[in-house]
Amino acid sequence: LMEAAADPGPHGLYAELDEEVIDTLVDALKKDAPPRFLTVYLTGTDHYAHGAKDGPDPARRRYLREVVDPLLAKLRGALVARGALARRTVVVTSDHGHTEVLHDEAHALGTGDTDDPPAVVRGAGYRLRPFSLEVDEKADFQAVLAYGGAMAYAYVADRSTCAAPGVPCDWARPPRYKEDVLPLAEAFFQASREGRHAPGMRGSLDLVLTRKPRPAGEDAAPFEVYVGGGKTVPLGRYLSQHQHPAYVAVERRFAELAVGPQGDHAGDVLLLARNGGEADVADRYYFAGLYRSWHGSPSRKDSEVPLIVAHPGKSRSELEALTRRALGPAPTQVALQK
Repeated sequence: LMEAAADPGPHGLYAELDEEVIDTLVDALKKDAPPRFLTVYLTGTDHYAHGAKDGPDPARRRYLREVVDPLLAKLRGALVARGALARRTVVVTSDHGHTEVLHDEAHALGTGDTDDPPAVVRGAGYRLRPFSLEVDEKADFQAVLAYGGAMAYAYVADRSTCAAPGVPCDWARPPRYKEDVLPLAEAFFQASREGRHAPGMRGSLDLVLTRKPRPAGEDAAPFEVYVGGGKTVPLGRYLSQHQHPAYVAVERRFAELAVGPQGDHAGDVLLLARNGGEADVADRYYFAGLYRSWHGSPSRKDSEVPLIVAHPGKSRSELEALTRRALGPAPTQVALQK
């Protein structure tokens, strides 16, 4: 469960955490030889933007200027002092963008029992796992909800193994498609369409996606768009008929997320909130406590990230050619990791 983000004030705890990262690294550079490959991850920009009252874009610019820039200057000085920057390639990137959302109960799809996703799960007849990190091994639940900002993941059990209350489900078995998966997909489809089980969820979801479960050890199938009445449409075909101009490479990225040997980790039903594709902030929803910005949608605003490559001995054209040889004409995070 992602709890509500409080306003961080000028810089909050996040600056202290980033300062500790850089200070620890600088101290190590003073004692030991610089490594050939050095990575630094500063989390503050992301966390700070989630709760800042003036919105994610002004907040990130301010945090980069007032916190990150001085810290990187400190790191640069330590590298120069050890002669470790003269021939080093420097790559700067991030993991995602941010989309502004409203800090209110109506747009935060939380854990309430009457007007949030849990109400839909229970209204559809499923026993829901408590929202806690650990539960007793004998806990009695048939469905699990996991929140991720713009998306939420629902996992269901084969309910024939635990039909009676008090009987734990056999989660080693895949759920049944018609009896276990489709009823929950239908419940969320109708919740967004007409507010069934949770009136406040009406109009909150952009897509409900599902796929036929496969036994453990087999590659997970791709998600398809649930269109009601037990019917699904392949994601690519649906998007060709229902344009989402703000979205980027949706079909490919959902395949990277959910297809393959561990694709079942992305759930049996996937919920995509109306979030990054909505022009008006009043039309955006998110799965979490109260926040002022979120991410995780396939929108361009959430998906495009900077990629800066620098080297003191190479020209811009040389670096561009090197980058394109390594990552291709349209660099992605997946290519960068390889």
